[in-house]
Amino acid sequence: EQNLFQMNDGSISCMERTIFGHPAEAYSRNGGKSWTLPQVPRYTNGIELKNPRACPRIWKCKNGKYLFWYHNNGSWNFKSRNPAWVSGGIEKDGKIIWSQPEILLYEEESEKRMSYPDLIEQDGKYWVTETNKEEAKCNEIPASFLNMLWSQFEINSTATKNLIKQWTSGELEPNEQ
Repeated sequence: EQNLFQMNDGSISCMERTIFGHPAEAYSRNGGKSWTLPQVPRYTNGIELKNPRACPRIWKCKNGKYLFWYHNNGSWNFKSRNPAWVSGGIEKDGKIIWSQPEILLYEEESEKRMSYPDLIEQDGKYWVTETNKEEAKCNEIPASFLNMLWSQFEINSTATKNLIKQWTSGELEPNEQ
């Protein structure tokens, strides 16, 4: 299961599933004649993205930015597909860089496995379809949620909304183990 698409700079990107608990990405700068070696994609802070043996789905949106559906765990089998996570992506230096993940959808029954997603984008609205092998669903996703993912690259501040407690360094005791 791979996703091939043309990037804004004309390169071709490929994201594919593996059996190693991570997706793999590769890029072609010459129309698919040659490719970079597949590598594990990383968040901007260097941490590797994780995905079980499930489709790591990428969509290029009309605004030129990307959405990445995955399951954010390093399981090697087919089971760990609940919840579904999403990261927002933008192009930088010929690659796609990914925002921190957020839960997109989940099933109340943890053993339910959702996958095989697709994105519908129309008139500034977004819907994600998915199936859990028993039911097919179509879920509207608020544009504000996706814009929050994409805006992470422009915000240079710590999130404080709904913060319950914050400690200063003087309030923290040194580790005495």
